[in-house]
Amino acid sequence: MIKCAYEVVILIKKYCFIIILTLSALILSGCFLKKSEAERRAERARASRGEISVGVAWPISAARDRFVEGVNLACDEINGSGGVLGRKIKLVIKDTEGSALNELKIVHELVEDPDILAFIGHRNSSSAAHAASMFQKYGILSMFTGVTSGSLTGRGRSLVFRNTGCEATMGARLAELASQKNYKKIAMIYTYTEHGRNLANAFEKRCDDYEINIVDRRGYFKDNDKFFDDILNTWQSLDFDAVCLIGDLPQIGTFIVKMRGCGIKTPIISSDGLASFDLKDCAGDSADGAVIVTPFHISDRNGPADEFMRGMKKKFNVDRVDQYSALGYDGLRFLAYAMNEAKSVVPAEVAAKIHSGLSWPGATGVQKFNSRGDIIDKEYDIVTFINGGFKFLQH
Repeated sequence: MIKCAYEVVILIKKYCFIIILTLSALILSGCFLKKSEAERRAERARASRGEISVGVAWPISAARDRFVEGVNLACDEINGSGGVLGRKIKLVIKDTEGSALNELKIVHELVEDPDILAFIGHRNSSSAAHAASMFQKYGILSMFTGVTSGSLTGRGRSLVFRNTGCEATMGARLAELASQKNYKKIAMIYTYTEHGRNLANAFEKRCDDYEINIVDRRGYFKDNDKFFDDILNTWQSLDFDAVCLIGDLPQIGTFIVKMRGCGIKTPIISSDGLASFDLKDCAGDSADGAVIVTPFHISDRNGPADEFMRGMKKKFNVDRVDQYSALGYDGLRFLAYAMNEAKSVVPAEVAAKIHSGLSWPGATGVQKFNSRGDIIDKEYDIVTFINGGFKFLQH
């Protein structure tokens, strides 16, 4: 009886050992390893031969721009010239309605779609870092065209790129402009958002390098301009030789009209929030002489920009375009170019090609990206508003 029980124990140990060895072999061979979302998307991309789905998210109904038109023009040109590796681009367009919560909801909808291989768009800096993390996790190649937050790129997000400048570079360019104008004392107003604060901080930091004094710095809440009168009452008693405006229309246009109305006639320098033809309607001749730093403006007509303008005129019968339409156009055209050059639509393989130093001449300048995913040597246009229109001054 004892011998029989002993043999049973030995037998159990023997089979347990065999089972453990078998399970270990299966695990090591990958049979029991769960594939990541990015790996599953990559496998699907390799096997697919149909249309290439690209997600697009933008505040279409809330924004006063032609971003979607720029992306649609790029899509038509790509598909009309043979597509990507012989395949058509299919746009999956979502309207965020200007809401950060809607942006996040749409990001989750896009990553749950297994056919989405790339993304372009996004406007809100406050939700951008989360969106970038989601696209990286789910293996989607992404080109952010409206986000300037420094927290967007890097941090191991090899699939995330940005073709507009970040707040640090925009702030540096604004400060350089102030120095060129020989301004020494500046009053500044900025929209109290993450983007507004970061840009104001970057501008003030670089002003220190040029020994420019910020005599007053005021923030205002978006869609709430009740503080404008208080700010201007304070400014009337201050001594400064320029005003720096960091904000968006129509609110900042209202501020300009009020400022001129109370007798403050000092020159205006501004970030790209004023680089819109809506400035004429929002501020009229009160904005005359304002000098604006922007990633792109129609007044600068280089070769690729001319081609882009002709395309917009032909397809949409518009003479006026904005920076976002050009950035959207360049973003999609560049991603398609990168896929063709990589001979692949697998996001990680396309991203590797971009990181290898790939460049393409776009309407907003050369599209080439550093190891973080930021555009290299981003060009800025300097324009002035005069007599209801814009005049190009310099890069």
